[in-house]
Amino acid sequence: MSKLTIPKKQFAATLQRQLTEGKKLLQNLSQTAPELTVNQQERDFKLWDSYNTELLRQSFTILNNQYVRQYTNADAWAHILVAAEVVPKNVYQFNVLKRRLSPKIDFLEELLIKLDFIASDDKPVAPSLAHLHPAVQQAAGSRVASEHYSDAVFATCTALDKAVQQKVQRPDLNGKQLMDIAFTPKNPILRLSGHDNEQTGFMLLFQGTMQAIRNHYAHNDPTTDPARALEWLTFLSALFHKLDEALPVEPLLVT
Repeated sequence: MSKLTIPKKQFAATLQRQLTEGKKLLQNLSQTAPELTVNQQERDFKLWDSYNTELLRQSFTILNNQYVRQYTNADAWAHILVAAEVVPKNVYQFNVLKRRLSPKIDFLEELLIKLDFIASDDKPVAPSLAHLHPAVQQAAGSRVASEHYSDAVFATCTALDKAVQQKVQRPDLNGKQLMDIAFTPKNPILRLSGHDNEQTGFMLLFQGTMQAIRNHYAHNDPTTDPARALEWLTFLSALFHKLDEALPVEPLLVT
């Protein structure tokens, strides 16, 4: 029997997120005209399906991993069942997606229910931050070690905000307004790129960090997946490094 090799809490949170995304896909398939969305829906399904397969493969011992096999075979009858229907090609494709999606959602739901009874070799290990910017390690280190992952991301976003404040010497500003003043391509305080298009892009990344990531993790969701938190911390680390490279722009002298 396969054993779970990661903390059950982490696996359950990721599984629940995938179930939510899968149900949204199924809802879209049920409500949207197939001739308009079948190609996009098929791409979304394949991404979702591939992620689930890899999640099961990496989360359980490799030897006799019956969960990967059972998940892969969950939709084995979809094409056969839909083949009996006399429908246009695009509707056929649409119906196949629905018939494939439903049993896979059912399998994941059953797995979540059975999780307490699944054997586990998990040894909770905090994600390593050793490869990230020192400012990220300082802001997030103790929080990650205590498994407060959403707080770690929020604290790192706040640290980035303060780092920009200090570098542009504008303690009166914060968030989106600060990033706009600091990096606007028209008259920036700090130059992140010699090309205005890239300067605008970086400005939007810093603004989006404050508006989306910091605001989202300010709610301190206790179910935050540590792997997802590490992804965001890695992204924030890249922004800290970019800020280190930023060059001050000398103000124009008016004569």
